[in-house]
Amino acid sequence: MIKDKIRNCLEENIILWQTETNSLPKITFDKYTYKTSNLYVGDPDTEGRIQWQYAPVSRILDFSDLEMENHVVLPQDLKDYYNAYFFLELHGFIDGECISFEPLDEMDDVLENLAYFMSGEEDENFGTVDFIILGIYGHKYPFGISKIGSGQVVAVLEDNEEYVLAESLYELFTRLKIANPKLGWYSILTRIEQKDDDSDSFIGGKPCIPADISLPICKVCGEPLTFFFQVAFPKGHIWEGKSLAFFYCTSTYYKHDAHEWFPPMLLANDGADVSCKELEPNHYQTLFKVYFFDTKDGVLREEYHEKVMYQRIDWKPCRRRDKKIPIILAGEPIWMDSFQRERPKSCGGKSMELVLQVADYFNFDKYSDAPPEMKKSYLTNENSFEPRKENNYTLFCDFNRVFLWGTNDKEEPVFGINVQSDV
Repeated sequence: MIKDKIRNCLEENIILWQTETNSLPKITFDKYTYKTSNLYVGDPDTEGRIQWQYAPVSRILDFSDLEMENHVVLPQDLKDYYNAYFFLELHGFIDGECISFEPLDEMDDVLENLAYFMSGEEDENFGTVDFIILGIYGHKYPFGISKIGSGQVVAVLEDNEEYVLAESLYELFTRLKIANPKLGWYSILTRIEQKDDDSDSFIGGKPCIPADISLPICKVCGEPLTFFFQVAFPKGHIWEGKSLAFFYCTSTYYKHDAHEWFPPMLLANDGADVSCKELEPNHYQTLFKVYFFDTKDGVLREEYHEKVMYQRIDWKPCRRRDKKIPIILAGEPIWMDSFQRERPKSCGGKSMELVLQVADYFNFDKYSDAPPEMKKSYLTNENSFEPRKENNYTLFCDFNRVFLWGTNDKEEPVFGINVQSDV
């Protein structure tokens, strides 16, 4: 029965919380809910979060009138789902993508909600409501069950495209891997002189890379690449003890043709495997360069003339999602609204994980003596350029969110990039 599957998932969620925090699951405390819910346990903590415990439903719903009025037969496992347990939060993963169920408690008027979902009315967030929404898939797409059909669980992607998650709700709970959103590390930036700092993670200044690594040149225009940032992977990361330095061509929009503004497209839709040949560094890393090395081998490269203004990076572990954070290590990708998920599953059979993401509209301040980034001038002829007014550099255009992926190889990972924007 699906009730057993749901209980197993809820119990796994408790075990997860007890293992990580030595407590029951916690959610943000809500005074209104507190007055009516029997699921809260104890009092809120100093961060405004309170423990909760799932419980068997205190009522059994009869769906027959609703089915007759709408001339449909609801899947039995859906009806059993609503008559199983009350809970306030449930996260998990299906095929590597996060899935979050809407809370289900005694305050919900399930029959009224179902009547709305089956009404075909317009919803300001999801457009025409023609399926029963159960939660959110991939942090942005509604998922649920079509009111007519086989009872498949689907996520509604861009342009109302349906992506099948499972053939039934029972199958979904069977395959659901209970886990919190992946742990990420958020960047905290501090302006300081590089000579006064000893951090292994920083934006701009001079790179600290092994002495035998050459400072890179753009393979498109031949200009020296600009050093943008360097991260030392923190304690708890699979690459603890390793560092990554990132260089990029700041002459891209001036000396590259438009089709050379980005690396070759990383065809990552639907968790596709990417060929190793496609991401071979000498072929793929043309206008940017990623260096991966033992942190202890880094040497300050005094011969490099810094362009990007130095900022120290400190890392704060966190599971929440905040798209304004400048650089996030690991964690969950924050997809842009106008794009579908573009998570590469593997490269040459090796699993790929999110290495880091750089926020859209986060630009890199430059020193006053650094050359300006040029942009096309539309006031004269099509080949005319002028300096950007902003005293900074952009990374793959300022409106793009940048995702860097890598194989989970601890010595020689393969890297790939995709970018997204809402422009």
